[in-house]
Amino acid sequence: MPKTISVKFKNHFKVDVHAKDVLLFEQELNQKGLDFYVSQTAVSSSGSLMQYYLLDKDKPVIDSFLENTDIIVLSEILEYSVFGDQRKFMNLYLKLVGVFIVLMLVLKTIDALVNP
Repeated sequence: MPKTISVKFKNHFKVDVHAKDVLLFEQELNQKGLDFYVSQTAVSSSGSLMQYYLLDKDKPVIDSFLENTDIIVLSEILEYSVFGDQRKFMNLYLKLVGVFIVLMLVLKTIDALVNP
């Protein structure tokens, strides 16, 4: 079933998958027994992408496993806002800002107690 060009000649949609997620994405497609076709690698501002052609009838199955994984998929049809890496960075940033604010408050309190 996998990697068949006949997918391009049927009702299909296209998705772009980041290079770091290609193995996991193909593994999921193979486990589900879904037909797909992979085209050449495209390069975007966020890294290299693989373009997958998938059948329209398989869209609900693909939707369900993409919601349960951290695979980043870009498409005109599918709109997934998976911000795994960005979310980790934002959490780290907020923690650092919180520590800085607490440190400033502690220093202001100590200064107020020492120099009344």
